[in-house]
Amino acid sequence: MKFLGNSIFILMVLFFNLANAQTFDGLGFFFGSPTTAGIPLHNKFTDIVGQKPNITAVFVDYRDPIWSPGPNDKKWVNNAKFQANNLAQLCQPQHLNRLTADGKPAIVPIVSIGLVDDRTAYQQLLPTTDPNRGKYSEPAAIQMMTNIANGKYDVEDISTDSHNVFPAILDKFRDAGFHKIYLRLGWEQNGVFYGWRVRSEAAKNAYVAAWQHLATLAHEY
Repeated sequence: MKFLGNSIFILMVLFFNLANAQTFDGLGFFFGSPTTAGIPLHNKFTDIVGQKPNITAVFVDYRDPIWSPGPNDKKWVNNAKFQANNLAQLCQPQHLNRLTADGKPAIVPIVSIGLVDDRTAYQQLLPTTDPNRGKYSEPAAIQMMTNIANGKYDVEDISTDSHNVFPAILDKFRDAGFHKIYLRLGWEQNGVFYGWRVRSEAAKNAYVAAWQHLATLAHEY
């Protein structure tokens, strides 16, 4: 009985503290994927914490190619549109009813954008008989980050094989009604999980240059 009594006391203190807790504008919740399937989890989180989250993370799928010629192909811009529209829809009155006074989505997305796609980093375009297919290639990853730093994915220009990727990603969130987003560029670069991993001086330099270029591009957007 003593254990039960202590447990009840601890729970009472916990609920009391939550009920009188300071609210935080930056409180976040990760839906996994911004679809209606996340609504029960969102509501459970809100009930426990006593505050609605104001930010969430979304991911531009780095497993897709950074660019592809078909309008409906898998590529980063199309995935960004999918993520932006899903989160905007989730904020509508029939779902979470999380809109600003001017009717814009009130949950601010932290948009995670990689610096290398898996198709390039893991040499997925090599023939199936090639022993290097599926293996990580640091030179290929460095080349893509260098291309990003040099503006290859800033504008559409067939003559230079350049393509509008990153401004178009920002367009998709703007078009979905978001008045503010945060960018999370090339996360966890100190591990070995992603194509933009930094395991050498050359990779570090390419990573820094790509990151700085995209940060400047976003600030000027």
